[in-house]
Amino acid sequence: VAVTGPRLTIDVSQPVNAQIDQLTEFDPHYIHTYPSNLLALGMGLHERSIELKSLVHLRTFGEMLEPLTKQRIETYFGVPVWDTY
Repeated sequence: VAVTGPRLTIDVSQPVNAQIDQLTEFDPHYIHTYPSNLLALGMGLHERSIELKSLVHLRTFGEMLEPLTKQRIETYFGVPVWDTY
């Protein structure tokens, strides 16, 4: 058993900008979501010039993470992506 910090669950069916607003307020250390959602979040953050300063790690699941998508996500967020598909 490990002690963890606070957790935020975001409905991925929400508009990307709504998700970004919640992430910006929460300032996560980790994000765990679908590759397609993570790419959309990264693009949205980039377009809005927002950086998640506490972020150290990204994890994807549930969809294939293509190499180009992984590269784009890592460029947008500046942290590594681990895939668990």
